[in-house]
Amino acid sequence: MESMAELEWVLEEVAEDPRFPYRLTVWRGIRLVLALRTQDRWPGSSGHIFCLREEERTWSPPTGELERVAVVAMERFGKRLSLVLDRPRKKRCDFLFLVKPYKEQEGSYEQIFWRTQEALRQRRPRSKLSTYVSPQLMILADSRERYGWNFPEESTRRQALAVGDYALEVEGERVAVVERKTLLNLLAEFGRMAAFHQQLLSCKLFTPSCR
Repeated sequence: MESMAELEWVLEEVAEDPRFPYRLTVWRGIRLVLALRTQDRWPGSSGHIFCLREEERTWSPPTGELERVAVVAMERFGKRLSLVLDRPRKKRCDFLFLVKPYKEQEGSYEQIFWRTQEALRQRRPRSKLSTYVSPQLMILADSRERYGWNFPEESTRRQALAVGDYALEVEGERVAVVERKTLLNLLAEFGRMAAFHQQLLSCKLFTPSCR
């Protein structure tokens, strides 16, 4: 994490540039840490703002300072730079730095997106989670379990289990144990921790690979 000594966030207006009418800089004392030209003062309902690095081209000078606030935290996570500002609202944001290759020529170019953490939480994931399971997975059900759960798409086997009502077995090794409880049963077990610890010990003794 960056040292927070004298870190400041400065936003300035650029009246002569309609496409990028704001200059955003982060300073540590007199040293410039980050300088961007932005399309708005803060990401709104769109969720992000496109930015350009100031040092990559010639820009119109700023015409006035809009705000200056201390930076509470600034940390780099790979392509993402996360900042927290010292103010009650609109204080958390990220800058995402992407490098993409040109489609019709050699070389690459940079894209910078200024995003708020609230927008990231509201954003729906684009990928769909899969439930792929290795074909070597076996679900063991205790033979004494009445009205047990059904797993129609998985391989199952009923047998007496030393501990638990269900267990997961991968390539012959037992890797997990599940004890089915109602809420009242669970609360009762919390009141008998010594017996619970004994059950864990039994799991270790009778099924050495259980963990």
